[in-house]
Amino acid sequence: MGATSEPERLPRLPAVSPIAVSPVAVSPVATRTGRQEFVPARDGRITRVETLGGKYLYAIHVYTPGDSFNLCPADICQTTDGVELARGAAPADAPKNRMRVEGYTPPDDVIAAVERIMAASGIDVGGIEYMIDNRDGSLVYYDINALSNFVADAPRVVGFDPFARLADYLEGLTP
Repeated sequence: MGATSEPERLPRLPAVSPIAVSPVAVSPVATRTGRQEFVPARDGRITRVETLGGKYLYAIHVYTPGDSFNLCPADICQTTDGVELARGAAPADAPKNRMRVEGYTPPDDVIAAVERIMAASGIDVGGIEYMIDNRDGSLVYYDINALSNFVADAPRVVGFDPFARLADYLEGLTP
């Protein structure tokens, strides 16, 4: 669930009634409803993998305050060592959200899985979020985004400007 929705923390999904997980049954046509189980993330972090042209571009660890799973990488306030980030996508007076971020390179099998998911979904530019479930150590892919909102202050966090690579990619699509 992205920053445009209002997540609701629920117990494990098997305990939720079938009508609660049916967007058609509980939503007017003009709104979007989603239900997802709250999974406690190991080390209080999730990982977002960004792709471009269906291929791995970069990944980040996002450390959350633990009381929310309403994440938007473009709104992250600071690096893991406390350095404030320039948040171009958010207003200058936006409230601090207590999230921290650092660049990260996932294992090769995760990168391959992300690329397969994007290919199967027909997504050229986007991101996939995953976490390690603190209860049992399983890897959980939980969000597939057909749009990327690149991390704030990317050159500082991941070492390059993904917007420049996106522009080059889009120019390459132009006949």
